[in-house]
Amino acid sequence: PPPKPVAQASTTGSTGSTSEPYRFFGDGVMDGWFNRFYITAGGGISAQSDLDGSTNTATRYNIQFDPGFGAQGAVGAYINENLRVEGEVAYRIADYDQASAAGTTVTPTGDIMIGTAMGNLYYDVHLGSSFVPYIGAGIGLAQIESNAVTIGAVTATTKDATELGFQVMVGVAYEYSRTWSLGLDARYVGTSDADVSATALSLNLRYSL
Repeated sequence: PPPKPVAQASTTGSTGSTSEPYRFFGDGVMDGWFNRFYITAGGGISAQSDLDGSTNTATRYNIQFDPGFGAQGAVGAYINENLRVEGEVAYRIADYDQASAAGTTVTPTGDIMIGTAMGNLYYDVHLGSSFVPYIGAGIGLAQIESNAVTIGAVTATTKDATELGFQVMVGVAYEYSRTWSLGLDARYVGTSDADVSATALSLNLRYSL
């Protein structure tokens, strides 16, 4: 049979005794609240949105990117069977592909980096099998850094700013056991800089304490 949801205690033995989940803060924590902790790490491909902007002389430019990659890690806790929260840090980078401005197109060198620190909330949908779909959302801070680009007589200046960051996630996890699960999700990462966002496909490994 499939394993029980990792946030639930399991019943073992002929006596029906219950094997309690590990409680990081001991029995003083209310049942059903933060009754099990986990760590997770993952990474995958990241598609950076085009970077549009204008110079000091109001000349518009557009920068496109090659497919990039991202990595993230988090520490979280199960609130109950369906809800979990976590703190996550992530790093995404993509190289420049081409840049256009004032009728000129060049192939520049450089990249854009987005580093984020977010608090996430997930909802797990248990369907009675080892496959558990989930949705989630997060909010926090995003550090954005990019290289300057010269396009003919136009220069797109560097970005170096800390902005509000947010993300939404949808995916499915395979719960191999009460301890290990493997998940695949798609996520959209946005920032308060309307020109900077990314869409990522990520594979994640979770270890429940």
